[in-house]
Amino acid sequence: MFAGERISKNTRIIDYAGELILNSRSTAREARYLKQGRIWVFRVNRRWSRDAAVGGNIARLINHSCRPNCWWEVVGTTIWIRASRTIEPGEELTYDYATVGDKTIQCRCRLPRICIPACHPTDASWQWRSKVPITISTSTTSTVR
Repeated sequence: MFAGERISKNTRIIDYAGELILNSRSTAREARYLKQGRIWVFRVNRRWSRDAAVGGNIARLINHSCRPNCWWEVVGTTIWIRASRTIEPGEELTYDYATVGDKTIQCRCRLPRICIPACHPTDASWQWRSKVPITISTSTTSTVR
């Protein structure tokens, strides 16, 4: 996803929408999505998660980066994606997924000397995640151009 206009630092860009579910119910869904190479469930707190595959919006298409230009903030049970610096039109929006443990997907940002070595696959069958040609404007929440 790409910026459609200049976005100032700390601007709330979009909320990460999705069904609000108990964490105890999210485990099976997470396993199913991980098999597809996707992470759609976003942990809100110790009790709740958001499943963007059910009632989600385009925020779920924002890619991970180990050197992101966005960050996330939880306010109540709302997850906001915010600009960590000024973002220029045409820049891809990214944030650090902050996934840990065995149940994660491989980092594909390919930033040298930033990611752990596992982030840099040597397998020739590895392919870049597709870049979604969507731009977002902050003048109206979740407006896609």
